Amino acid sequence: MDSDASAALPSIAACIIGDEILNGKIQDTNVRYLARACFQLGLTLQRVEMVADDHADIAEAVRRLAARYDHVITTGGIGPTHDDITYEALARAFGDGKLVYHQPTLDRMERISPSQQPSPRSRSINSSRGTADETSAVAAAAAHHARRRMALLPEHAQVVFPCEHLWVPIATVENVAIFPGIPALFQTMLDAWLPTLLIPSSPSPSLRPTEPTSTSTPNPPPHTRLAVRPFQRVAIATHWPESRIAAPLTELQAQVADQKIKIGSYPLWQDPRAKVVITFVGRDPERLTRCAELIKRQVEGFDWQEEEEEA
Repeated sequence: MDSDASAALPSIAACIIGDEILNGKIQDTNVRYLARACFQLGLTLQRVEMVADDHADIAEAVRRLAARYDHVITTGGIGPTHDDITYEALARAFGDGKLVYHQPTLDRMERISPSQQPSPRSRSINSSRGTADETSAVAAAAAHHARRRMALLPEHAQVVFPCEHLWVPIATVENVAIFPGIPALFQTMLDAWLPTLLIPSSPSPSLRPTEPTSTSTPNPPPHTRLAVRPFQRVAIATHWPESRIAAPLTELQAQVADQKIKIGSYPLWQDPRAKVVITFVGRDPERLTRCAELIKRQVEGFDWQEEEEEA
């Protein structure tokens, strides 16, 4: 990757929204997925914050992050219930707080996932059945109204549909892109949207307003993206304690800092295989390998195959 491409890479931050995250009811998985997706594309996720379902807290966080980073991604709080306040909070953070129904979203919602609202004719036929059917009709109407709430977007948001098979939009206010918190939806939409940040000399599709006829924003072909090397990670391990390897790691990190290589050490607890895992992260695999081989000789290290970690 040349220096021009490196200089053009956008900075990214994330704001994870939801009481259920902060009170421990739900374990967030979106941050890890986002971090890995950025890593694989050669992008750097530089900051993550978590905030409660509170208008003031959300507004303060996104304004601060938006001022410092090129792109801010929020997750959560865009469902149909009273505590889903992300759209309103973003509208307040960057404007007058006005929300409007986004007709292309409503159209896609009905086309891709039709609602079950009873028709006027069926309500008339069922009226003779009494209170039970009336209650059912009222409940269906309420559900339909709540569902439409998910298309109530900040008035000046710019909207794209990254996935052909989904009606859920990505609304962007200023440089803040609003994503759903449901992991399966978040991951699918992120996979389609994130590569657009690598398109040079043109704004991201997330920053272009949606035309009434727009249906999707396809993942850009690789040849249209910045020539960015993805990040690589090389890992070794040692039976030495961390205190004993601190000096050689510190010395090497100082030597390779200008090569944009980061060295990390991670102690293992009561693991007979090793006491510490040492990682080398950068874009040049040959340089990473040379660093790893040097430290292996100094700390009696050995190759380490990284495994999926749950925590």
